[in-house]
Amino acid sequence: MKVLTIGRFLGVNSDNADFGSTISFFDYDIVVIDCSIIQHEYTANYSNSTYRGLKSISDNDSPLIVSDIERRKQEILDLLRLGRTVFVYTPVAQKVYVDSGKREYSGTGKNTRTTRIVNELDILKFLPCSINTITAEGSGIEPLRSPFFDDFWKKHMNELVYSAYFTSECGNPIAKIRGTDKVIASHISIENGNLVFIPNFINDDDDEDLEAGFIDSLKEIATKLKENSGDYTLPSWSQNYILPGEEECKSEILSLEADLEAVKHKISKQKEKLLTLEEYKLLFTGTGRSLEVQVAKVFKELGFEVSEGIPGRDDLILSYNGKVAVVEIKGVTKSAAEKHAAQLEKWVSEYLASKEVAPKGILIVNAFKDVPLTDRSEAAFPAQMLKYCESREHCLLTGTQLLNLYIHIKFHPEAKTTIIESIFNTKGLFTNEAGDYVTFAAPSEQEFVKQ
Repeated sequence: MKVLTIGRFLGVNSDNADFGSTISFFDYDIVVIDCSIIQHEYTANYSNSTYRGLKSISDNDSPLIVSDIERRKQEILDLLRLGRTVFVYTPVAQKVYVDSGKREYSGTGKNTRTTRIVNELDILKFLPCSINTITAEGSGIEPLRSPFFDDFWKKHMNELVYSAYFTSECGNPIAKIRGTDKVIASHISIENGNLVFIPNFINDDDDEDLEAGFIDSLKEIATKLKENSGDYTLPSWSQNYILPGEEECKSEILSLEADLEAVKHKISKQKEKLLTLEEYKLLFTGTGRSLEVQVAKVFKELGFEVSEGIPGRDDLILSYNGKVAVVEIKGVTKSAAEKHAAQLEKWVSEYLASKEVAPKGILIVNAFKDVPLTDRSEAAFPAQMLKYCESREHCLLTGTQLLNLYIHIKFHPEAKTTIIESIFNTKGLFTNEAGDYVTFAAPSEQEFVKQ
């Protein structure tokens, strides 16, 4: 039997690999996993190595650990279907935070602050069953009678220590903390194979004979479990003999695997498309730099030439068919304020003074940014600022209005010229009704946390 150890080297009678390595589990009859080592394979975030007391994985390694967990979980499931055995040192909770790829921005210019959004990740999700444990260290182990494990306990009791016990039922208990009902080792039959949780093997003296004996004992357990299940492993030479229908079956498997890869590629493309679409939600959720970038993106896609104003400002300069506009952008927790209109008028005056061209003033405000759209009942632009804006021919738009205009033009490109002219001609509140394309659906179950 070939044995692979993950996270801890156990002598010359077994191979060793990192959890994140490309070495496949399928070449082995037995895999032994030390979960406590896994997170150390991935680098911590440079600026904030921990978050809420847990390790925070770097931006580069975050997608790697997520991908490795999914890959190893599938390998273990397939390994068990093949009738093989996986040993796991009963682990304590193994949770980290990973980069979600999303960012939030606040402030402007040199004062712009970027918030990294992270998700909590349970490393133990690579296991084919859900487990709950509590940290507890000791060596007082009380074996439970079992024909498969009795010899193992007799041979290795002096080299075993526990680091956790189960708080909920997990398979068939095979050992507990002496004098208690706290289970520290368990056996679960899954598909055609076996998942076995055992206490930690300790070899402080690096005794090679001790390691070799431990590996041999794991092989004996795996052999007994296989015999008990009635399973039998075909010898390698049997692959040289072909039964009717075998080649067709193998060919169909290859075809289905190719189809699966094609589907995975399509899913990946759709996920990228979804992320791009979700960025437009910044128009009714964002503030600061992130909102400004998304507004600029929308105007560019509508055919405007877009340039940024003086660094440190929230304004954009738009050009379209010989017309020029200065845009002030704000994301605020309440309604727009007169000071926003006054700031816009200042940019308009400065542009006129420097370019000798009178630009259109456009104020885009994502008002009540932290309130769901269905709960935004107050006016985004209060009555006391309307007279001022109308007298200065400002066009007042909410982020949600801009998003609806953008989507409407995508569906109805013939309306583009009329809508853009309406923006340039509006004095005060923009009232061009393009329809409401943002619909309410049930909240997503996924939550993000900020670091």
